[in-house]
Amino acid sequence: MLAFGTFGAVAPSLAAEPVVARPAAVAAVSFSDAFRSAREGTEPLKIQAELTTQAEARKAQAVGGIFPSVDLNGSYNLYDVAPGSGAAKNGSIVRLTANQPIFRGLREFSGVRQLSRVADAQRLAEQNAALELYQTVGEAFFGLYAAELDRRNLERLLELSIKRVDEIRSRVKIGRSRQSDGYSAEAQVAQVQAQVQAAEVTLDQARDFFAQATGLNRMSSLNAELKLPVRLEPLAETLKLIDRRPDVLAQKELLAAAEAGTSLAWGGHLPSVDLTGNYYLHRTGASASSSNSKWDLSLGLTFPLFQGGAVQAQVRESSSAERQAVLALDAARRRAEREIRSQYQATEGGLLQVEFLRKAADAAEKNYEAQVRDYRLGLVSNLDVLTSLNTYVDLKRQYDRAQSQVKIAWIGLQVATGKN
Repeated sequence: MLAFGTFGAVAPSLAAEPVVARPAAVAAVSFSDAFRSAREGTEPLKIQAELTTQAEARKAQAVGGIFPSVDLNGSYNLYDVAPGSGAAKNGSIVRLTANQPIFRGLREFSGVRQLSRVADAQRLAEQNAALELYQTVGEAFFGLYAAELDRRNLERLLELSIKRVDEIRSRVKIGRSRQSDGYSAEAQVAQVQAQVQAAEVTLDQARDFFAQATGLNRMSSLNAELKLPVRLEPLAETLKLIDRRPDVLAQKELLAAAEAGTSLAWGGHLPSVDLTGNYYLHRTGASASSSNSKWDLSLGLTFPLFQGGAVQAQVRESSSAERQAVLALDAARRRAEREIRSQYQATEGGLLQVEFLRKAADAAEKNYEAQVRDYRLGLVSNLDVLTSLNTYVDLKRQYDRAQSQVKIAWIGLQVATGKN
């Protein structure tokens, strides 16, 4: 803390106070490096990949139901026969049984179609998760970069404020400045020290977020270059990209799956036809007394008459799920439009803001330098110098923050339009 008293006694402690040493950076990474690390090391995408594998496996199971099944089975049987009939009292059977579904009310094809659409939707959900991760990494990466720049700007402000104290101290000794100028400079230093401390807390939080999002070392130095457009395409053209977003495409696939589900449920009203064949490898006992044939073939027909209304209830449920999917697709499109508009406006406004703030910061820096020269000539007060210094650094901080924010907004616009 600063001890206010005779100005000349306080200033040396301020001038000698070092800037807090920072740990050395471990590795410089670009945004693409950070995203690559996040894709390889974070759990959400791995979970989505497993869900895709499961969906593909369910589809394969449904396809397998269309093809015949072949089983090897055997049995040992005991028979109740009349005494003295000469019939065998027991027997055994070993056979190959093949079953080929001929017609199941087209349910098998509807089931394959439904699960195929679900698998496609899951692959799109995996792509959408990658886009969401892309945005999260962008926020973490450029949020950390902005926090580092902000601390650097405040340390620069602290350095310049301490120089003001040193200069005023020397001027007070020769009677060219008032002690009140020294006190105001001391207050400035103390205030900036508090701001630096607050920036340290923000920077630590940003480092933690970056490390969690990317799996990289929290002390990594950043290469924050990101190519930004000079100007954006018209909003009307950008909005045409809604239907290329993975989440919208996934909802379309889920709608198609729901439609197939309705066909699947309605097929429960239709009959089933199966072809079953047996080839006997071994057959003894009473079952063999009537025939010595090595094989048999049967065609079975099942016509559903009444299931207690269960099939009709399944049709109503599937029809409701289909209507729900239509509503979900409409909601996804509206959400996509809202996100595109929001990110488009943030990017467009941010590009303009960065240019204005750059000009303002350059002018404020020149004004500060001029105020310092005028103060030494006795043309302006110390308060004028401090005000111009604070204005300059504040505009520099705004400019650096705006640069990071527009990059985050541009990443968000890419995500909102379904590309990265």
